[in-house]
Amino acid sequence: MPNILGGTGSRRLRSVDPPPAGRSVPAASPPEVAAFHALTAGPRLPRPPLGPLAGVLPGAPQLARIFLARISAAHDGAPVRIPTPGGPMIMACTVDSADELARAVLEGDPDSLKAAVSADGRRRFLHSCPPQGQNWTRSRAHIRQVAAATAEQLLGHRRLDGRVDRQNVVLVGGEMCRRLVLGDQAAIDALLQRDIRALHEAPLTSLREAQQRLLRRIEPYLERPEAGTVAASVAAGLDQPEACRVVAHMLVSLTGSLRRCIRAMALLAVTQGDPAAAVAESRRCWPGWSHVVYVAGAPFEWRGYEFACGESILVPAAWLLRDERVFGEPDAYAPDRDDRRRAGSFMAARVCGGTTQCPADDMVSETLTVFLAAVTELSVPILLLPRNLSGDCLPAELDAGGVRVRYADRGRLSVQRSSDMLMFETGSVEDLVFLGDTTGRYGELAAASAVRLREHAHRLRDCADGADLAGDRFRDIRARLFVQAQRCACAAEEVEAVGALLRAAGGAP
Repeated sequence: MPNILGGTGSRRLRSVDPPPAGRSVPAASPPEVAAFHALTAGPRLPRPPLGPLAGVLPGAPQLARIFLARISAAHDGAPVRIPTPGGPMIMACTVDSADELARAVLEGDPDSLKAAVSADGRRRFLHSCPPQGQNWTRSRAHIRQVAAATAEQLLGHRRLDGRVDRQNVVLVGGEMCRRLVLGDQAAIDALLQRDIRALHEAPLTSLREAQQRLLRRIEPYLERPEAGTVAASVAAGLDQPEACRVVAHMLVSLTGSLRRCIRAMALLAVTQGDPAAAVAESRRCWPGWSHVVYVAGAPFEWRGYEFACGESILVPAAWLLRDERVFGEPDAYAPDRDDRRRAGSFMAARVCGGTTQCPADDMVSETLTVFLAAVTELSVPILLLPRNLSGDCLPAELDAGGVRVRYADRGRLSVQRSSDMLMFETGSVEDLVFLGDTTGRYGELAAASAVRLREHAHRLRDCADGADLAGDRFRDIRARLFVQAQRCACAAEEVEAVGALLRAAGGAP
């Protein structure tokens, strides 16, 4: 692996005496600063909506590990002061120092600012829940019942090819979150759904207004909470204003975890295994936040280093959760890894980013685990995209919006598969699991091929009519495109006619 910091790497980790009190945090060297900016120069928004500091997700996790190990060794494990697009910050280089610094900041001033930033530069401020909110466990039976029923409802929306439209996934998932926390009436409350989405998308200037609007929407549900819900459990131990804040936090956290659920489903589709392990590993491999910034509300001292009020502590969570100094084979999916508990206790990876175990964090993990267990009990998830996902080497970033899954019935998989792949006339490849070599099944495949051919014909016509080919010198190209489009359209009609005959012969509707 190349030395991304340059030089010979002569500065090594060595045993030294504790630094004297009042020592300032060391500054990163110019090569270290250059390496940091090279690693963080990945995909960024041209104008990040909520702050100039963009993602800390590297293109290659191996380079990030080398960077952290060498910069930590060069400074004897101490954090380093480094310039960033968001201003100078103090970066923690190990999991332990990140946890200790975050704890020192929050114990000095519990109201210290915590800003979590996603890979595209979108920022969200995190607020901790009081420990009393942990009495949500009284609703464990309700959570299991609703999650299992939702899994069955989701599979009921499957099409003939076993897929579920993404719109249905989002709709059913959102209803499950509202039903778990507030009850059946909240599940169908369109205004509540709108306010939750508005809070997720709110810019910094209107964040407080969006929070207050959501709290007002939740208050009526807490006056007479539905029995068995999380709101009923929380309201039993807190007064209404505090209970409303805790319930809102848990509702927003659970709704925001649906992307994590999709990533965990992708892991299960690739390697099978334990749903609880897939949920835990999905957070370690693809945390919701690329990094967390803790802003000290009061001066404090840590290991002899002094930190002033207003200092920004940068915790690169996405890097540290793949640190091979802590996690064995960090880029591999290991359902039985021994260090899973360490990843779960990493403060920057929690939904609150706080020192205490957030009740929403536990509730999210249990809900997703029960839901995925119910889905895999009723069906076999088969991953269609992305094609570079494997259990042995996971990508640094997995876009939940790009994951495509087919849910096949368990009872019908005993039939011998005849093929795994089907090449369409358009040249696109799609994974297909043949649920038996029946005439009706081939009719369904023929119908799908006809749809693809028609779509390809439309794309060819659109390309020929485009402004890029408007000149006379492209006349022959346009003519060829129109001819190919007509051939695709005619082929689609023929394939569709054959498919109709096959479906009729097989008794398909």
